[in-house]
Amino acid sequence: MPGIFLKLGKALLQQVLVLGLITLISLGGSLAFLQQPSYASASTSNTLTPEEKIDRAYSIRAGTGIREEEYQRRQQEGQDPTKMKDPYTREIKPDQEAVPETSGLEKKIDRTRNLVSKVTGQK
Repeated sequence: MPGIFLKLGKALLQQVLVLGLITLISLGGSLAFLQQPSYASASTSNTLTPEEKIDRAYSIRAGTGIREEEYQRRQQEGQDPTKMKDPYTREIKPDQEAVPETSGLEKKIDRTRNLVSKVTGQK
């Protein structure tokens, strides 16, 4: 007789656990469809002055600040920043030295292309 109660208790516990898990899963699924508040605002960057944008960029990294300064300068000159021809292709070091136009890797790639074109007779 005690073995029957033990088995009944075990079966009842399993059913309660399964029912609880099903309830939690369905509750979690229904909460996923509720609208969450948006903490990101697109208008925040529009309210900052150009100087504040540059300061914020410098707080991230010196190179980012230099890029932001270039972006703001081009905007003030009347250029459309979205239509600029690769305005940020070359990094400027924090100590204001311009990075050379071609790096060692770019030179090697260029030499390899020239060699391949000579060997294949395309040049």
